[in-house]
Amino acid sequence: MALDLDFSDVTVEDLDDWEEVVSTSIMLRAEKDAAKIDWDAIPTDKLILGTEALSYVSKPRLAKRVKYQELQDVTNCAASFSASISTGASRFGSTVTNLTSLATASKGFVPANTKNNTSWALQVFYCWCEWRNSSHKETDDKVPIDVLTCVDATALNKWLSLFVMEAKKKNGSPYLSKTIDLLLAGIRRHMTSVDPILPNFFDENDYRFDGLRGTRDTVSRQLREDGVGSSVKHAEVITYEEEDKLWDREVLGSSTPKCLFSTIFFMNGKVLCLRGGRGHRALKLSQFTFGVENKREYVEYIEFGSKNRSGSYKDNTDNKVIRHFSDPSSGDRCYVYLLKKYLDKLPTKAKEDDSFYWKAKERLPTDADACWFTMQTCGKKLLGNLVKLMCEQVGIYGKTNHSLRATGATRLFAANVPEKLIAERTGHRSTEGLRVYERTSMEQKQSVSDIIACSSKRDFEVIAKEETSRLTSSGNPNKISFDNCENQCTKE
Repeated sequence: MALDLDFSDVTVEDLDDWEEVVSTSIMLRAEKDAAKIDWDAIPTDKLILGTEALSYVSKPRLAKRVKYQELQDVTNCAASFSASISTGASRFGSTVTNLTSLATASKGFVPANTKNNTSWALQVFYCWCEWRNSSHKETDDKVPIDVLTCVDATALNKWLSLFVMEAKKKNGSPYLSKTIDLLLAGIRRHMTSVDPILPNFFDENDYRFDGLRGTRDTVSRQLREDGVGSSVKHAEVITYEEEDKLWDREVLGSSTPKCLFSTIFFMNGKVLCLRGGRGHRALKLSQFTFGVENKREYVEYIEFGSKNRSGSYKDNTDNKVIRHFSDPSSGDRCYVYLLKKYLDKLPTKAKEDDSFYWKAKERLPTDADACWFTMQTCGKKLLGNLVKLMCEQVGIYGKTNHSLRATGATRLFAANVPEKLIAERTGHRSTEGLRVYERTSMEQKQSVSDIIACSSKRDFEVIAKEETSRLTSSGNPNKISFDNCENQCTKE
């Protein structure tokens, strides 16, 4: 073997703290006389036989001294180390032989929504290109077919500026300012995927795109003056009265399979503050564990990745963990009680599959110990409109799955829970995103109107007294006051 190994100045201490040294017995024997190391002093458990020895030396000081001329010589000895090969196989599994898999992985993870938004942005852009070119058949002022793949920043600045000014919805109405930003972001993602060195029109320091930025600002200001996008639509919150109506009409409850299924979906969204779509579809049974603390039963939920906590190597945040304690006073509305009953009614095979939502049986089984759910998992179509369908059964309209998340966060804000604790429940990483859920109630808006309309101090005192009386006699849960952001609180 043509191996050139220089172990001079290497001591036993250099090797003693190795977690593993992958080497070959041939290499050790060949260099035993030349190396200034007492090999017999090295613990045998530090030496693990392997075929690609020098590729896996993990000690930097030694790795710099290890040189080899022909790694193939080591590879050719594979037959002599079958025991080592079998150990490596059980440890590393199968090799990646499909280069397509490597190429896909190297691009990084792209969420499905991001892919769809990119495709949508390109569709809108090329539809605009076709419209513009057909409108200028007699001139040379046409959008180049390769405008998004050329390195000419001047041309790109011109055509994107015109796109911002002329792009419209299918019905001819203008896009919102934020929607225009999404279109440009999708175009930029496409350009990056084609060639990362293409001009970045989002670079604030690139003067070549000053025209695009100016056009973007002008269009945004004009939309504001025209009242486009003046009304912001958020997911509607489910009030206490509306939730009581769902319970009273037995849309929510635990008496039948369908009722229990709807209730678990409702409570998962409200208590865990899940997002309306993927948050529910991605749920696994293994994400839930039960325990007891301070003589009080709880369920702990661990999120396995989300929009705010993707798990990327750049993401240093921990998984969202929620520990929700039981409330015996709430009876059959207790989330811990309902969740345990739901899990108890699932078939054994469903628990082995680990999926969370399973289709409920049409009728209540006569056998008290029988399962309430089939072996068919629930798909996107069923889960996608579940809250809307539940609420419409009792004459409540305008609610969506995301209303559950908004309801949970809004109620915490209304109870003066600190933002830190609310963010732990919702998973938000910034207060700006969290405060979107700090909604004002209809009662609060009415009180503000009454107070500001007062023409005398006496009128104000009367209104203030009425407001105090209303709050103390309301059916809402007791207001919780927090002295700090620890998990200690007292009820007023």
